Amino acid sequence: MPRRPLPLLLLLVLGGTARGADTWWRSLGPALAPVSAVGVNPQHPERVYAGTWRGFFVSLDGGSSWTLAQHGLPPPGPLCTIQEITFDAGRRRGRVYVGAGNRLAASPGCGAFKGRGLNIRWRSLGLDGTGVGAIAVAPSQPATMYVGTPGDGVTVPAGVLRRLHTRGWYPVLMNPEPGFDVSAIAIDPRAPATVYAATNDHGVAKSVDRGATWTEMNAGLPRLDATGMPNPTGTYVATFALAVDPHAPGAVYVSTLGHGSCCLELGGGDVFMSPDGGTSWRPSVQGLVDLNVMTLVMDPVVLGVVYAGTTRGVMWSIDGGADWTPLGSGLEGAAVPSLAIDGGGLVLYAATTGGVFALNVR
Repeated sequence: MPRRPLPLLLLLVLGGTARGADTWWRSLGPALAPVSAVGVNPQHPERVYAGTWRGFFVSLDGGSSWTLAQHGLPPPGPLCTIQEITFDAGRRRGRVYVGAGNRLAASPGCGAFKGRGLNIRWRSLGLDGTGVGAIAVAPSQPATMYVGTPGDGVTVPAGVLRRLHTRGWYPVLMNPEPGFDVSAIAIDPRAPATVYAATNDHGVAKSVDRGATWTEMNAGLPRLDATGMPNPTGTYVATFALAVDPHAPGAVYVSTLGHGSCCLELGGGDVFMSPDGGTSWRPSVQGLVDLNVMTLVMDPVVLGVVYAGTTRGVMWSIDGGADWTPLGSGLEGAAVPSLAIDGGGLVLYAATTGGVFALNVR
């Protein structure tokens, strides 16, 4: 039975956070370099991970100190950054997985990797030379993994690759057309066979059979013509971030980019919410003013609480996306490409160009 949302009066205090929470984001490091992805181990909340332009860093004490754990990964830099950090929620819960590349451009020389242990030892997952912009691991047996790859619109097709257990990678959703870059993949934790993929200019695709077949799920998402004006026969606006509510069956969130993938800083994006597994979408934009949402994270404990990393700080909603407000103080104006929350829903971590920041949200 899903948990009930907390009453508004118990959630809201000065600064837009919950009682007992911080009102200011605190800086954690780890390096004087942009952070592209952040993650926190769902079983061990003291273990925090950060992919930066100077390498991959691990903290075993909640961000108080950091250790470089780059061995086995491609050289760090803006052309081959860690785009996503995820974890195995099934039998092999100690493993961490990363995708390296660019979410919106072909990135040769990158790939997907897995690591384990306190002193992470990285091992390639067999995608050397392939840019990976999204990665997700299903909490199921046999272990099923998905990666999203961007293409170049000429010789390298973009799409979704699937890996069952320790077998090889197989393309399950591919499209050579320009604009089919797969920017995000989300798995329904209540139904691990259900997978969603966000694409650039082709909307959202959904599979209910572990990627064997896919269906476009775009009813209610905006379409634009070549001039950027709404047109019912135009191209779907670029979708970028995805999140599936673990408490409410069928609740899915997706963000759209206002000016396409070329111009994140220009804002104008939206968030859409689907109450029926993507069959229909409705705007979820109250409070989101002229910005783009780059990452969406669901609260693991409280129904209806959603966090959004945007081109201008962190926003949150406590009513399933009906209304959005700024979360905490100190990150106004900062681009936040990645968010992570611990398994108890206590601490939210944000990746920024100035390092990792943390906020106690309750």
